[in-house]
Amino acid sequence: MADQAVIAVKEASTSAASAASQQIEATTQRVDAAGKSAARTIETAERLQKSLGWGAAAHMSLVLLPVVVVLLMGVQTVWALVVGIQWALAQDWELWMDITAGIGLAGLVTGAGFALWRLSVWVKAALDRAVMRSGRNRR
Repeated sequence: MADQAVIAVKEASTSAASAASQQIEATTQRVDAAGKSAARTIETAERLQKSLGWGAAAHMSLVLLPVVVVLLMGVQTVWALVVGIQWALAQDWELWMDITAGIGLAGLVTGAGFALWRLSVWVKAALDRAVMRSGRNRR
């Protein structure tokens, strides 16, 4: 009977060991398949990331383009002011008197033109009022 118990324990342990080894082999195969799938996923992600990297860089350059333009315009403005001031200080006073006279003449002509326009508007309004009054009196 002890021999039968030993044989039964051996058979049970052998069947349990073979079932466990089958489970381990199946699990190992699933882990290997998952590893291969993960490797394929990583390769695909790397391929996509390479193409998206250039797209993201292009998008970022388009986003930063207005900032760069504003900065360059600021530099150009400062440069133009510096050069303009140096030029203005290098000129004779006669030039500045001519410029001042030209600005004054332009202001005079502009003021006279505006006054003439306002006068014509005022005369038209006065004539319209006179016509309206005379029209009321005739009726």
